Amino acid sequence: MKKFINLLIVLIISQLHNAQEWQHIDTVGFNWFGAVTNFAVAGPGEIWFGNHEANSPLTYYNDGSVTTYDSASYPVLPGNITYNLTVDNTRNIWFAQDTFNWDKDANRIVRFDGTSFTVFDASTTHQVQYFVAGISVDSQNNIYFTDNTRITVFDGTNWETTDYREILGVHRSFGDIEFDDQNNKWINTERGIYVIKNDNSYEIYDTNDGLKSQNISDIEFDSEGNIWIATYWGGVAKANSDFSEVTVWDTTNSQIAVGGDFNTARSVEIDKNGIVWVGHETGVASYDGSDWTYYNSENSPLPTYDGVTQIVYDIQIDENNNKYFLTLFGGVYIFNEDVINDVGEEGSKSTQFELSQNYPNPFNPSTTISFSIPKQTNVLLKVYDVLGKEVAELVNEEMSTGSYKLNFEASNLSSGIYFYTLRTNEFFNTRKMLLIK
Repeated sequence: MKKFINLLIVLIISQLHNAQEWQHIDTVGFNWFGAVTNFAVAGPGEIWFGNHEANSPLTYYNDGSVTTYDSASYPVLPGNITYNLTVDNTRNIWFAQDTFNWDKDANRIVRFDGTSFTVFDASTTHQVQYFVAGISVDSQNNIYFTDNTRITVFDGTNWETTDYREILGVHRSFGDIEFDDQNNKWINTERGIYVIKNDNSYEIYDTNDGLKSQNISDIEFDSEGNIWIATYWGGVAKANSDFSEVTVWDTTNSQIAVGGDFNTARSVEIDKNGIVWVGHETGVASYDGSDWTYYNSENSPLPTYDGVTQIVYDIQIDENNNKYFLTLFGGVYIFNEDVINDVGEEGSKSTQFELSQNYPNPFNPSTTISFSIPKQTNVLLKVYDVLGKEVAELVNEEMSTGSYKLNFEASNLSSGIYFYTLRTNEFFNTRKMLLIK
């Protein structure tokens, strides 16, 4: 493909444009081994992290500033595991603590209002026994806690616990609860989805209803009333409200979890544009209603572990449509394809890294790609298809400060969506282009 490339130094044209932008939060210093398996996004750039360390169980990150809440300064935080962080509708942070010694008196639920911690344990008011499997918040700011087959709800004053073991007739290990627009409760379990309706009737959906796995990791609802289900060992599924229509994407018909060992999707979220985002064994996938786009270590900054893109354990989205991807040892990666950047004035020397939108777009068969670098550095510019497969390497060399444009010729490629990425030691950016023949 390099024979089609013609590099020319050009002036930057003053404009505002939409850019795909990545940011990285390194969590290595948050605990002794650098692994963070749960977090809660409170707002743009504002994140709570739960740590697996007795001396510093809770970390707060706010636009680069890091605050650690340790047991020395806060004796109410003696638990060595902090997990299931959840932000309620009034911005309190809730979490569970556990010593994993299977002693219910050692488990506790904690609320932090930004000033003080309030602890609820078995000796006071809460009724949750042993491991707290999930903490969820409904539209009325009622807080729900699950353990085994029990659900405990706290309305701000009173605690009420219901055990559903007799109703179900089987142990189902409740997880997180998602609430639909009727406030029915959809519960993740290891044996399917358990739906508690407002009239106290219930439904169970599992492999008998079209799912490839009954071990549910996450649930989300789209604007059309469809249910999106992430599963362990069964990919991700989309179902209508009564599960009469179910579509599954996994390693057999998509790139979700390809290269991993367990065919697992860990998290599913839907952004303000209706795009579905799935965190899975080997990266992130997004679905726009017709096509999947895949992000991995080849076409994004997502990290690798043992040569494979790291598992994305959780995805959360803030009010500015920023997507937060939590990896185990690589920290958090923040992505927003709608970020607006100011490129600069015509004729000015480049003072920042920039990757501009190709023009024309859509194109056939050629288009111009422009970029700027503020210093001499190694530059790598590549093109990928929607599956994350590299189709062209446009630049791979050390370049001087300046603004550049190149002509990308795609006569040997099929019609479709492609992504081009600019990578240096200090910068990474991705943009989308459409080839129509």
